[in-house]
Amino acid sequence: MEAGQEDEDGQEDVQDTYHRVCFRSAVNGEVLAELYLDRDTPLVEDAQYSLRDLHPFQLLYEGRNCDRSTLADLGIPHGSDVSVDLVRLPKPKEFKKLGNIDVGSEGYHCHDSYMVRLACQDPQRFCLGFCRHFHGSDFHTHIQAIRQGKHGGGGDQPYFEEVVVVDAVAEKILSGESIQNMVRSVCCYRDMGTGGFRVMRPLALAEDDSVYLLTAMNGAGGAQEYQMYRAAHNSQNTDPESLELLFNAGDMCIFNCIFAKGSFFALAAKADGQSKYILELRLCEGQFTELRRVPLVLPNCEGWSQMSQYERHRPRFLCLDDTGDALWVNSTVALLVLPIDTLEPHTCCLWKDLRVAEPREHLKLHVRSVLLHKQTREVYLLFDNSTGVFHSQYEDQAEVDDLSIYDPCFVRRLLPSPEIGPPWKVCYEDLPGDKVATANFTIDGFSDSFCFTESHMLESPFAHLQVFDAEGGFWELKI
Repeated sequence: MEAGQEDEDGQEDVQDTYHRVCFRSAVNGEVLAELYLDRDTPLVEDAQYSLRDLHPFQLLYEGRNCDRSTLADLGIPHGSDVSVDLVRLPKPKEFKKLGNIDVGSEGYHCHDSYMVRLACQDPQRFCLGFCRHFHGSDFHTHIQAIRQGKHGGGGDQPYFEEVVVVDAVAEKILSGESIQNMVRSVCCYRDMGTGGFRVMRPLALAEDDSVYLLTAMNGAGGAQEYQMYRAAHNSQNTDPESLELLFNAGDMCIFNCIFAKGSFFALAAKADGQSKYILELRLCEGQFTELRRVPLVLPNCEGWSQMSQYERHRPRFLCLDDTGDALWVNSTVALLVLPIDTLEPHTCCLWKDLRVAEPREHLKLHVRSVLLHKQTREVYLLFDNSTGVFHSQYEDQAEVDDLSIYDPCFVRRLLPSPEIGPPWKVCYEDLPGDKVATANFTIDGFSDSFCFTESHMLESPFAHLQVFDAEGGFWELKI
């Protein structure tokens, strides 16, 4: 074959593989840019980098959203030119950092402590709990001994575990108040390992500021038996003998709960981790009475990992619906709403469908990433992009074509579509939703990168998203 023929064939191959794409203003038709793009890359991935001065925007082809579509998906013939409409979008809001909560000085570390958000009888409160360990008389003496190099911090003395609650009050954080004024020790006991009394997790904060704790001990045959205890509101370093027994849960491990309609609803699992239940408990004469126990059956999504064996990925209550007639629950499989009279789940959104609409795998959606505004039923998704940001620091920036790598977290909003039935019966079809906010949360890159520890929806007097990041930063976004 002659050289001229080879050049001509190569040029035809390029024309078949690449297309001239004209990006026009959806308002006045003005040509904003022309790019040569391949057939198999989603349009938004090329456009976001090349048209970053116009960001944020949405792409439309024949009136339909084509952000995540390739030219092949759109059925564009090989080598053809194509025009795409570009719609400029409002710039996303940004989370405001109110201050730092130095939980590290109180014994919390994300790799050896597990922090949970407590269910609060007052829905305006954002309370967190974790366990810390020390040798000797108290935690701060232990830390001081370590800093002074004294015998490894008292390693020859008894070893204790202590349950700590942090009341994250925005006004205190904004004023720079000391962490010691926000931390409260509610239970302290000698750590006897798996064979002795131990607190699995703090569960809830009651209206009188007493704290409900889930405890465990090995029963007959080594099987774990669970109880729920109450630490009184004025407790400080309370030993187990001073706790009040509220409920004997037997083999039911309670992992999340909510106060609603005069009852205490709890999500619980059997030892196999697969059999999940909702318990309705009612406080009567100082103890909980079990009113009902209903199996929680999640949608069957073949090929979609539920990760139910991991504590962090178990279902959790979001809120009581504004009607007072249903409870909202999030799981790794789906967003659910459960009418209180039957507790039979109605599926509002399958997360596998969201992953199809937002396929970028470095964008993580945790169970704690989903918040719901109960009055509007808008859902806010906090995508953890810290893996993308972390790894982009070691890649050639010239090859990066995804602007999302610059935001450790961004928020998408899903709008509800009503279905036939009560007001709470809705679905979320416009996936992946609108990008409404970004956040420069601090990333923990020690192992699997992540950028936030817990989140909360504060609804009065104005709706706010509140987030506790990986390094103790406290952030807020008014919506």
